[in-house]
Amino acid sequence: MKKYNLILKIISSLQIAGGVLGLLLIAEMLINTGSINGALLLIFMFGLSLFIFSIRAGVGLLRNEKYGALLTIINQCLQIVHWRMLGYGLSYSSAFEFVVGIKDGGPNFNIGLMKSNFAMFIRSDGAFTMQLNMVAIAMLAIVIISIYNNKVQKKVDMIVAEKPVLEDIA
Repeated sequence: MKKYNLILKIISSLQIAGGVLGLLLIAEMLINTGSINGALLLIFMFGLSLFIFSIRAGVGLLRNEKYGALLTIINQCLQIVHWRMLGYGLSYSSAFEFVVGIKDGGPNFNIGLMKSNFAMFIRSDGAFTMQLNMVAIAMLAIVIISIYNNKVQKKVDMIVAEKPVLEDIA
């Protein structure tokens, strides 16, 4: 149980750090963009929202808030699939990524350490891309397992607290 608590603290810290790195990434993108139209503003706002959500999910998990694990699950689900097809696409990862999949017609593997990533495509040209972020899948599995273990432990504690005394039975 303590092992999972430590791992959850690491995951929450990574979400917070990844969110901060993502905000810096969006700031750099804004600085390097000459003029901003409506579609580009929408993309920047969506990217900001994702990284702010990552920070919120990390803080919620770190503080062991009621919805902290749920926000983390949603955040990790958003990071699993990186895709681009028919002129649209989304690629988002916070802190770490190890993506495996197809990009530009061939196999692709990419590792990003302490690097947040955001790319959104609206009516743009580009090759078909479909990738899975293995780090997000692993973090999602760990959070779900820890929730399950926590529920089981609570039930065991409840049963132990209510154990009948043998003298009461006789």
